[in-house]
Amino acid sequence: MRIFNSAFLFLIIVLCGCSYPEKSVEAQITENNMNLPDLKPIHIYGITFDLSSILVKDNYQNITVKAANDNSFSSVDYSIRFSVEQFTNSELTTIQFVDTIQQNTILTLQNYYIQNIVKDKFTISEPDDLLTKVGKKGFIQTVMEYREDKSYGIQYLIATVSIKGKYFVFQLVSSKQISPFLYDDFLTILKSVR
Repeated sequence: MRIFNSAFLFLIIVLCGCSYPEKSVEAQITENNMNLPDLKPIHIYGITFDLSSILVKDNYQNITVKAANDNSFSSVDYSIRFSVEQFTNSELTTIQFVDTIQQNTILTLQNYYIQNIVKDKFTISEPDDLLTKVGKKGFIQTVMEYREDKSYGIQYLIATVSIKGKYFVFQLVSSKQISPFLYDDFLTILKSVR
């Protein structure tokens, strides 16, 4: 009887105590039609948007304009970084004072942001209106930063959006190898902003 009880206890521990291995990030993305999986609501600056759970908060500041920004997320396995920054009216007044050519506040902020984030050689797409893409007032641009020999590239998807009278810059940064797969994910994030 003692052997039976011990064997039964061992079986319960083995069956109940062992967890099944989690699916790899790669498997989750594949199962989700090559999109970032498991979108969860994130609350920052009085707005909410959906972000994949594979992007975890990391407070990495090298991809943001403001030194005190603590709203960045990353997936180290896939070299993907995401950030959001809010700009106040006084910051916008200063930025607009410097850029007197641009009449549109959102485009002025977008240009300022790109000029301050990209360090090396780069190419920039034309600004594309977000109203038709995601129903938000703003612009999106793609910035490709590369080395002299073009052996390595980083792509920035940068969107400047006006929400409830406030201005936000969202960016998704990745290597040029995976960036083509992330554009629709970035639009999904922007569409979810509320």
